[in-house]
Amino acid sequence: MTERVRVYHTVRTAHLERTLELAPADLVYGTRRYDFDADVAAAAARRSRIEQAGDVRTAWLMARRGYRTVEINEPIAIETVRRTTLTLLAVRAGDLVRRRRTAVVTYAIGNVPIDQLPVPGGKARLGRRLDRWLAPRVWRRCDRVAFGTEAAVEAYAASFGPAHRDAVTTLIPALPTRCGCGNLSPSDGHTAIRTQILFLGDLSTRKGFDLVVEAWSVLRGDVPSARLVIVGRGAMADTARSLARTDERVQFVEDPPRPAVHKHLRDASVVVLPSRPHRGWREQVGLPLVEGLAHGCTVVTTHETGIAGWLRAHGHQTLPTAEAERGGLAQALTRAVREPLSPELVIRSLPEHDGRLAADGWMFAPSSP
Repeated sequence: MTERVRVYHTVRTAHLERTLELAPADLVYGTRRYDFDADVAAAAARRSRIEQAGDVRTAWLMARRGYRTVEINEPIAIETVRRTTLTLLAVRAGDLVRRRRTAVVTYAIGNVPIDQLPVPGGKARLGRRLDRWLAPRVWRRCDRVAFGTEAAVEAYAASFGPAHRDAVTTLIPALPTRCGCGNLSPSDGHTAIRTQILFLGDLSTRKGFDLVVEAWSVLRGDVPSARLVIVGRGAMADTARSLARTDERVQFVEDPPRPAVHKHLRDASVVVLPSRPHRGWREQVGLPLVEGLAHGCTVVTTHETGIAGWLRAHGHQTLPTAEAERGGLAQALTRAVREPLSPELVIRSLPEHDGRLAADGWMFAPSSP
């Protein structure tokens, strides 16, 4: 039996894909994200033990199995701290019986300090008070913390102060390496398709999909060769569907399998994700941005993402949310489509090792406490 486990509140396809590349470890999760891919899950399950479990069963598994290293959701993810607390109590009970200390590790990319989160009304207010009381205690139990962005480092310092005196922290930027799914050139061999813009993911206002639709109405006239491909699902799916029906230069692909997602990334020149803050949420990194970089795409986004500074420094287009909302997104997209970074240049700018995989290796290293 493996001595390592990842305990997540929610699992998505990206977690499962990483499972295929990481050293074997059990994965116990509570719920599935909308992009959960059953085929990827089946492949991952052939390599690692994966189990969906409620809070109580998760705690029981932690106490019974006696893992040496447990990865938990980051403490600043306030909606997960009660489940995490039960997990840690079970780990503590198991340690008392076994007379040892289990290493608790976490990957941190949350970039909104706890005191900036909105306070719910009614009975939920009491639950939030409990969550805010628990979160610092979860933080102080962490032995190893891998930060993915500078913004996360700042948010944790503002929320909790330093980790406990024996804890070890590091910063490993949440950047990808080149995706191994295929060539950088478009999969159908036509160079003209490199004027293709891709919006990938949740079709919602917090991800800025409405801003993309607005910007497209300007861009399509300025750049006649440009095409917009929308891949995903969400509250604004009807808007995407209607736009694709009325504009021959727009394609909408609703919730496709992962191989199709990779094909659209290979075909794209620009990936756009103009996220905006929403009810205490802020874009931590943005998986579509990471995947776009891994496929050599030029990125257009707002300053909200935790990797905005890196993107600006490497020639990508970032802009303040207010500017994007005032029409600046169309200008940024026009610049990116007309003068995109070469895919080879984008790939060369990336680190040698995938940031998330490197963080996992560091957290689960044999020298863990």
